[in-house]
Amino acid sequence: MTVDLESGICVFSPGLRLTVTVENGTRGEEIHLHPGGQGYWLARSIERLGAPVVLCATVGGEVGDVLVPLLESQTGIELVALRQSAPSPVSMYDGRSGARALIARSEPSPIDRHAVDELFSLTLAHAIGRGCCVLAGNIDTGVVPTSFYGRLCADLSAVGVPIITDVHGPELTAILDEHPIQLVKMSDEDLREDGVVRDDTDQGLIAAVSDLADRVPNDLVVTRGPDRPAVARLDGLWYTVSPPRLAAVDWRGAGDAMAGAMAVAYLRGFSGVDALRFGAAAGAASVTRRGLASLDCELVDALLPRVRVDAARDAARALSA
Repeated sequence: MTVDLESGICVFSPGLRLTVTVENGTRGEEIHLHPGGQGYWLARSIERLGAPVVLCATVGGEVGDVLVPLLESQTGIELVALRQSAPSPVSMYDGRSGARALIARSEPSPIDRHAVDELFSLTLAHAIGRGCCVLAGNIDTGVVPTSFYGRLCADLSAVGVPIITDVHGPELTAILDEHPIQLVKMSDEDLREDGVVRDDTDQGLIAAVSDLADRVPNDLVVTRGPDRPAVARLDGLWYTVSPPRLAAVDWRGAGDAMAGAMAVAYLRGFSGVDALRFGAAAGAASVTRRGLASLDCELVDALLPRVRVDAARDAARALSA
């Protein structure tokens, strides 16, 4: 993938989420407010790795009034926000015990067809001329119709913008039915949630990943949590990738950090294997910090030589590792 290194990356996210967390501090309880949601975490990892990034998303209501200045004050992400009257969703967590327990969660409302058209136009306009467009999922938000993803990929392909996706479910089906994607990243948990893994055995996962690989013409990465290597098919060849297992503050968001880092790697002209190694190092680095995808680029660089990438004969051999 040949790109303009100055052009940066566009991230599409149907909506943003406000996260509110109460934790124990040195002077009693502390309450922390942060932007959240997969699209934000993808954009955050890209920004932390030094690449220019624009995030196209919806925000709404009084929650949106809080989200926008929070994002602008805490990051260097360029936010292109479509304003809605309905409030953006909120997740509240209790972290006082050391674990992070969800105590309340509001859900967003789907946007109307005029807003869908406006969000589509905004995203396409800001993606044109970028090094690539990264698509976050719709399952957590349900803000846009599934067909949005297929249309967006068709038009991004028409104007020559490479596409990276970290989605699953009907949105992935809509995408793969339209145009080839530069990179499809997902997790084995996503495959199980979608019901395409028939049982809990390795054979069930092998069958699901093999079927998926038949539908993905370019690069494919499937993560398998903290305990097993991720697997990848790059340029038709299969690999396993194992970063150092670091003491985790929070495992959540490691996959988003990996996808964002691979987008940065492609932007910099890395080869498939080098991009995979860079993504794995970023995923490993992200678990060492509070705040999902708030990774440290110096740690990523230090981890790179310690990421193990092994060739595998086929999907079965890779997934048996």
